[in-house]
Amino acid sequence: GYPSTHLGWRQFRALGAAALDLCAVASGTVDAYIDCSDDAHGPWDYLAGALICQEAGAAVEDLHGRDLVGLTPDVRRTLLAANSVALFDQVAPARRKRVDGP
Repeated sequence: GYPSTHLGWRQFRALGAAALDLCAVASGTVDAYIDCSDDAHGPWDYLAGALICQEAGAAVEDLHGRDLVGLTPDVRRTLLAANSVALFDQVAPARRKRVDGP
């Protein structure tokens, strides 16, 4: 869904699966992936897409800086990805501001 405050993007697209959205970043179809839910995705939802992003040279991290690989079923992450480090450095603060406040 949409975040409570606008994050400054020009276009919104959601394919319905985090791994597919991450693959779209890796292929250059979209510039960035911003997960607007907090800790909603288990490793099975995103790890394949995150690996593809990393192999393609895209930046992908957890919003809170946690390791993406979790070995227990209760692990949940909030992902951010961008097709360049420069774009990631712009996207991450906007998303963190929504969580942490001004």
